[in-house]
Order: sequence, then structure tokens, then C-alpha cells
Amino acid sequence: MFRLRRTRKKVRSALQNIDLQQALERASTHHLRQFKANEPRIKWSELKLKAQEIRQKNLEKLPQLIEQFCSEARRSGAQIYWAETASEARNIIEKIIHQKKAKLVVKAKSMVSEEIELNSYLQQKGIKIIETDLGEWIVQLAGDRPSHITAPALHLTKEKMAELLKNKFHQDIPSQPEAIVEFARQNIRQAFSQAEIGLSGANFAVAETGSLLIISNEGNARLATSLPPVHIALLTLEKFVQTLEEAMTLTKALIFASSGNRMTAYVSLITGPSRTTDIEKQTIIGAHGPREVHIIILDNGRSSALQDKTLKQALTCFKCGGCLLVCPVFQAVGGHIYGGPIYPGGIGAVLTSITRSPQEALLAADLCADCKKCEDFCPMGVLTGEILLELKNRLPTTPEEKILSKFFRYSSLPKSAVKLGFQAQRLLKKNILSWLPPLVWLAEKKLPPLP
Repeated sequence: MFRLRRTRKKVRSALQNIDLQQALERASTHHLRQFKANEPRIKWSELKLKAQEIRQKNLEKLPQLIEQFCSEARRSGAQIYWAETASEARNIIEKIIHQKKAKLVVKAKSMVSEEIELNSYLQQKGIKIIETDLGEWIVQLAGDRPSHITAPALHLTKEKMAELLKNKFHQDIPSQPEAIVEFARQNIRQAFSQAEIGLSGANFAVAETGSLLIISNEGNARLATSLPPVHIALLTLEKFVQTLEEAMTLTKALIFASSGNRMTAYVSLITGPSRTTDIEKQTIIGAHGPREVHIIILDNGRSSALQDKTLKQALTCFKCGGCLLVCPVFQAVGGHIYGGPIYPGGIGAVLTSITRSPQEALLAADLCADCKKCEDFCPMGVLTGEILLELKNRLPTTPEEKILSKFFRYSSLPKSAVKLGFQAQRLLKKNILSWLPPLVWLAEKKLPPLP
């Protein structure tokens, strides 16, 4: 409660920001409309259960899956690295870039790269990196950070995007989405052929084939992982699945939960560097695609989370971001206010406690309304609200909370307040006071029965 004082001004500012409110309302409305339209056709309840079973089963045998994946990926010509921390992952990437004497890196969307704060690190080292996902590109131009897991620029209206592009490029860009997309296409496209390195994340890693599975709507991920001569893939250890069949089931669930669509435009499977057997059936590495594929597997607190009964279930999350668009707190203030430093929303607070520290997750945990809407929506059945409550219970009591606890324990005032509360509740149950503005919400809520 006391921690909320630090963010009260930010919350008030977000609530009064007309552009932000409009952007959040548009996004959640579009997502809900698309989701409801396709839900009967996708057999969502059945698909969710299958996806949950796959994730939970694979999480139990993660060490074996990682070992099998590494073996198969190496057999296909990929190079594998293990990074315990964000710092180690950054250093590995920087070393590869310097070895290749690369001056330009193009990047497909990757929240893991955000997690390790890769862009700012490389820029400090004098390495140019260009985001190629439309939302990430907009956010990069704005000097901002993503406010949503799958829609980085969700906090900006189309009008604000057009205004940003006008200020950056000194051109009048219409605020129609089609015009913004075309302008971005023309400005980003040449970078794919000029870059020496393409960097991506991965939605899933298939153990039986050593393949990376990457989902994309825009086509940028396919270009970033195909045109540059070197591909660096950054993924975390919960991304591993046993079979291609399992990966496709999870892909269907992820696509529908994140966008409300039955399928995305591109699903890429990358199994090592490009190769050809067109000359006497001899395998030659390096055809039209990358000559090298470097795969970095990042831990960053996840191994410890696997040993924690409460946090372990959060590792089944496949980052669809759908829970954010049904969350009333996120819909009110957005992901820059509600969430961790990198990952937004309630699930973002949980991921922050895993990848950074529980203390950094507390502010978002305090903002959680505990309405369970995220839990009802979650394709993986992650009990985000319950996890946040447990995280708060684990941390030591603040001095202010100790004083308040003693007050309620020894003062007679709380007892009088409880008696008064009983009387007020009787009036509320009879709807005598429900016309008052602060109590209008009672029309949609039911009070628990009186003892």
C-alpha cells in the first residue's frame, strides 16, 4: 500500500492522458472483437488443455530436451552457447559481432533481447542495431520501451505514430495505418540486405530436430534470419518442446491468444545454416541464407524458478500478451506503469521477480486488482494473481506496515470501525447507498454474506 505513493503521480498522469486512453481502448476492443469472432472455430477450450499438457510435460524433462536440442542443432551446423546471466548473453553477442567485424545488425522482435537490454548495450559499443518489427521500430525511434509483449507500440495511437515519423523524417505521413506501414516498409527494407548480422528470438525450440520456430506476421523475422550472412538467435530455457507436432499445437494456441487470429502470416522453422546439395548431392553450407547460425540459451534466473513451486508455473507462459488486454489495470494505465522494468502487466511482475528480483516486482504486484481476469484468459492456466500474492507474502514487512499492524492489534478504534462496517454493509446489501459515485461498482459486484 505504502509503495503506491511512489507511482501515484504516474498513475494519475496515465489516467488523464487522452491519447494513451484512446490507444488502450482501441487495442483491447480490436483484440476482443477478433478473439470472440474466431473462438468457436478454433475450439479454444480443447486447444488450451492440449497446450497446457504439452508445456507442463516438457517443463518436467527440460534438461533432457535441452541436451537433445543442442546435439541435433550442432549436427545441423549451428553453434550453441549457454549464458547464465544477461551480462553473459550480451558479451557473447558482442564477441560474435566483433569477430565478424559487423557494423550493422538488424533485429526481429525479441522480448528476451529487451530483457538483457541489448540495444542500449550495443549502441554504447558503437554498433548500429535496427529494429525491423514495426512496433519495435516505432518504439526505437521514440527512444521508448515496449508497453506490451506482442504489440510494443500499443500505447501510441496511429495519430501519435504519424506525428513521430513526421518529426523524425521531416515528412508529412498520413495517420492511416496503411500509410504508416508503407513508410516503415520503405525505410527498413534496405537494411536487411546491408546488415552483416540478423538477430532474432525464438518462440519455440524443437528438441527432436534442433530447429527454431519463429512466428511473424510482418515477414521481417524471415528476412532478418535469411538475408544477413550470420544469424544470432537468443532464447530462454523454457522455450523447448519435444516434437514438431507439439510445437505446432503451441503455435496455434499462441497465435490465437495473442491476436485472435486462427493463423499468422509466417511460421519459420530454422534448422542450422542454409545449405545446398545441388552439386553432386554434396552438402555445401551457405547458400542463399546465413552461413552461420549462433544459438544463445539464456537462463537468467529460470533454473532457480524451476525449483520454486510457486514460480515454476510462470515458466509455462509463452508470452502471448493476451492477459494484458483483458486486465482492467493494464487497460487503465498501460504497460509502462503496470508491470516490471521490461515485461508489462501482472505476468510482467512475476517475470521480473524471476529475471531480476522480487523487490522490483512489488510495485506492479501492489497495483494488481486481483480480479482473476488474467487467470481466466491465460492459455497456460497461470495463476498470476495467486503468484503475486505469494511474492508479497515472502518479502519482509516494511516499517510502515509494522506500525499499521501494531495499531490494528492494540487500538480499540479498529474494533469500532468493524462494527460500523457491519452496519454500513447492511445498508449496501439493501442498495440504499449504491447511488453514491464511489459505490456504483456495486451494481456489478456481490458482497460476501454477513457473518
